[in-house]
Amino acid sequence: MTRTESYPEIFTYLQQQHITAHLLINNAGLGNWSWFEEQSAAFYKMQIELNVITPVLLTRLFLAQADASITSYILNVGSLGGLFVVPKKQVYGATKSFIRYFTKCLQLELCASNVKISLLSPGGINTKPELLVMNNSLKGISKATILEPEQVARIAIDGLLKGKKEIIPGMVNRLLVVLNSLLPAYIKDNIIKRRLNTILES
Repeated sequence: MTRTESYPEIFTYLQQQHITAHLLINNAGLGNWSWFEEQSAAFYKMQIELNVITPVLLTRLFLAQADASITSYILNVGSLGGLFVVPKKQVYGATKSFIRYFTKCLQLELCASNVKISLLSPGGINTKPELLVMNNSLKGISKATILEPEQVARIAIDGLLKGKKEIIPGMVNRLLVVLNSLLPAYIKDNIIKRRLNTILES
């Protein structure tokens, strides 16, 4: 999905098969949990291409072939990492902030159209074995923010079909978003700094 040729190839194939796509889920993405200097320039290039360029171009091509008389749906998978500053998630979080901004703009631009666009903003998800091991070591609120992929998928599709602008799975995650909007910046900075010190000491 980082090949520039892949995007038009998908929709050219659909056109040849006389198929119009009415649902696009931009879910492909590359995460990491590492200090910035630990990853190579090539890794970050791939991460930005997959997390940012791919969904933008797929969305553009999807809209170009959509049937205006039928409701179409786009689900852009963001992350709560796009809202919160998280040490060791610097580039990943930035790409998810981009997806948030991109989605919010499209929602305004296409509000009068027959296209429903939702932003999925999950917390942690047990998507692979190494994450499962790491997430199982968490405690308290941090552990409560973790959900299973099947649960998130059900909530996401249900919210998309209902036309929700933003879908945040999990009551604890929704509460954290509300608190984030209420807390002054200096308090959030202090919390993040304490969290960073905890990571450095571990």
